[in-house]
Amino acid sequence: MTARIFFCGEALIDFITPDGLNYRAATGGSPFNAAKAAARAGADAHFCGSVSHDLFGEMILSDLDFFGVDSTHAPRSDLPTVLGFVQVTEDEHPIYAFFDRESCMVNMQPELPPGLCRSGDIMVIGSISLIVSPGADRIEEFARAQTENAILAVDPNVRPTMISGHDAWYPRIMRLLNAAAIIKISTEDLDYLKPGISSEDFALERLKQGSSLVIVTDGEKGASAWSRNGNASVNGICTTGGDTVGAGDTIMGFSLAWLAEREYTLRHRLDALDDAELETMLTFANMAAAINCEAVGCAPPFRDDVEKRIAQAQPGQAS
Repeated sequence: MTARIFFCGEALIDFITPDGLNYRAATGGSPFNAAKAAARAGADAHFCGSVSHDLFGEMILSDLDFFGVDSTHAPRSDLPTVLGFVQVTEDEHPIYAFFDRESCMVNMQPELPPGLCRSGDIMVIGSISLIVSPGADRIEEFARAQTENAILAVDPNVRPTMISGHDAWYPRIMRLLNAAAIIKISTEDLDYLKPGISSEDFALERLKQGSSLVIVTDGEKGASAWSRNGNASVNGICTTGGDTVGAGDTIMGFSLAWLAEREYTLRHRLDALDDAELETMLTFANMAAAINCEAVGCAPPFRDDVEKRIAQAQPGQAS
């Protein structure tokens, strides 16, 4: 039975500007984006983060439905949606400002029916929803409870300007990383979380601590992955015409979908991933992220488009 992937965390509205003056609204949020990417990759994706009853919440639900993400278990709230403003710099690097006070995210209380998560399912959490209490504490408790059956995947997706209570945030993130079977992190986030550590040393540390798969992304330089049985890296792909918003989330969603399709969602299966399998997974996810970067904002591509681009770049090789 194919694994289901449950995403819990923020769903928000990004106001994106390419010129610093004119903003356009787009749905966003790291777990939300990753859920859309996983669905586009063919996964059975579910979003269980809080969604407001306000205008923006309705936009979020409509977008989830459009991308084929199940929102049956997303708790509704009368509190407002988080608003984020994104300015893309000349080197296509996004800068964020979030307005989350008394939002549905900060007060999130996720819940799933008892026994819904079964062995082999994946629970995914991360990003700004893990910063502010009480929501962050509730998400941690909720996610850890699901690990009685499902495996946990974590993407810290750090936003330093939002972290005012580092003494509470850091131990929470480390507890979740210690509980995670799958970790996805960018080199930029790694520099904030553990300054001076290399990607490889971090991955080996996490594997020793109990994780089964660690994925480290490095922007235009590409991505690397480590399991207990292998490691692989892929180069970045040059793109034009868009920005990098949602690129890491797309890698997360497509990687998890690749694993779920092949039933590599139990710890012993993740542990056994070899060099070739890791390279195939990264190639699939990295190409999806590259196509995403050809658009403005997070726009995960269809699986067929990704496979066609891989076939064009590597004739005779399939994802």
